[in-house]
Amino acid sequence: IAGSALLRSYQRIAAVLLVPLLVAASLFALGAFGDVKTYTAEAPWGEKARLVLPDGSVVLLNAGSRISYTSDFDRRDRRLELDGEAYFEVRKNKGKPFVVSTPYLDVRVTGTKFNVNAYDDEPSVVASLVEGSVDITARSDGRVYRLTPGHSIALAKASGEPEFREVGVGPWAEMHLQEP
Repeated sequence: IAGSALLRSYQRIAAVLLVPLLVAASLFALGAFGDVKTYTAEAPWGEKARLVLPDGSVVLLNAGSRISYTSDFDRRDRRLELDGEAYFEVRKNKGKPFVVSTPYLDVRVTGTKFNVNAYDDEPSVVASLVEGSVDITARSDGRVYRLTPGHSIALAKASGEPEFREVGVGPWAEMHLQEP
């Protein structure tokens, strides 16, 4: 009987230790431990760049543009920062919306094709939708605008006032898309 009581004690201790071990292993697998690195891609003035993000989405950077994203991109969410102009072909994933953040607005999508022009020296930030749908959130007041294909929103930096237009993809993106 003493041996079975000792065995039960060891089983209880093992069960108590197993739970924290499983939690720690799960957090490690999800990337909760370790350094999160920031990656930056840039297209210098006079050049354009094309890159594929870890989730398979394609980004075309216009001249003088830069994006930054972290090493845990696509683990928890799909968020990146944009300075300049970029055209995006976002791989669909309803469980992880894709967010492009600029100092003046955020563009949130689940899978679509769109362009964002957010150069520092422009009076407005412009988001144009080619396919799908996007939600635009103005950072100044939190207002949300939904775009439909073939339309854009120009958000004035000074006033935060929106202006809606009918548009197509910028000619720089159309030309870049045709390259092999």
